[in-house]
Amino acid sequence: MFNHTRESEEAQSLRENFIFKFIPMLNPDGVINGSYRCSLSGYDLNRVWHRADKLTHPEIYGARKAVFETNEIEKIFLFADLHAHSKKKGVFAYGCQDKSNPYLCRQLPFLFWKNVPDFNYYQCNFMMRTGR
Repeated sequence: MFNHTRESEEAQSLRENFIFKFIPMLNPDGVINGSYRCSLSGYDLNRVWHRADKLTHPEIYGARKAVFETNEIEKIFLFADLHAHSKKKGVFAYGCQDKSNPYLCRQLPFLFWKNVPDFNYYQCNFMMRTGR
């Protein structure tokens, strides 16, 4: 198991080798009005990543811009979208399968399963389509 303290060797090594960027809740206007996926304008923000418009989907447009700008400076190793599911409970992962390396998207969830007691590898789905 990992030592999860801020001063642990694992934490120090991660900070020395990786840059972490977090974007908190992308749809606070929707959440405050009772929607967990949609913005106040009614768009499901999980479905507009590939066609985000600056005026219609400013949250996703800004997040995409930040990701692409970061990737130009420093190659992104991992991009993760963390949020709850509307019907499933527990801690699990969804991933898009890379046909050239079908096990690539399973590596991090597998490590989570081995090191995070609440993570359920069997609830994961690695067959999500890209460009939805």
